[in-house]
Amino acid sequence: MQRSTIITLLYGLACLAWIILLGGISAWQYNCNKENPDTYTDVCLTAYAQLAWWAVFFQLFAIIFLGVAYYTRRGSNKMGLMVILAMVTTLFFVVTNNAFTVAKASSGNLRSSTEAFAAGAIITMIANLLLVFVLGDDISGVAAPGSAAYLNNNPAANVEMAANKPPSSAMV
Repeated sequence: MQRSTIITLLYGLACLAWIILLGGISAWQYNCNKENPDTYTDVCLTAYAQLAWWAVFFQLFAIIFLGVAYYTRRGSNKMGLMVILAMVTTLFFVVTNNAFTVAKASSGNLRSSTEAFAAGAIITMIANLLLVFVLGDDISGVAAPGSAAYLNNNPAANVEMAANKPPSSAMV
């Protein structure tokens, strides 16, 4: 299977995961405001909800940036794509941990919508990490013959021994 086919499939998986993620967080926010607002006010109206929404739209930005940068065939953006995908994946580790904490403390529709959000976040993390691995595969490829990395296969041969150096004036 060609690399572009794999990236296209993973891009599709990331788009589907984002749809699940958006549906999960929307249902979570709806149920959070609807069911027993006195009990869940601290969870629904805190920085966690803001962080979760921010993470969802940061993932949307990453998906759009990936589509534009990769499919316009700009190979110089691969490192930037990998960094953005790694950042949003790290953010989703935190958000998913918080979602599991909310799911344990809730029941009914709030619990199921929180679990749907967590499922979307987990699928998003998997798709992002696989995209990082696939995009980074050719960046860390074999060095071309004649390049500095290729010629430096014995780094100890290039190191001068301290005994061969003349003493500096600072040491006298």
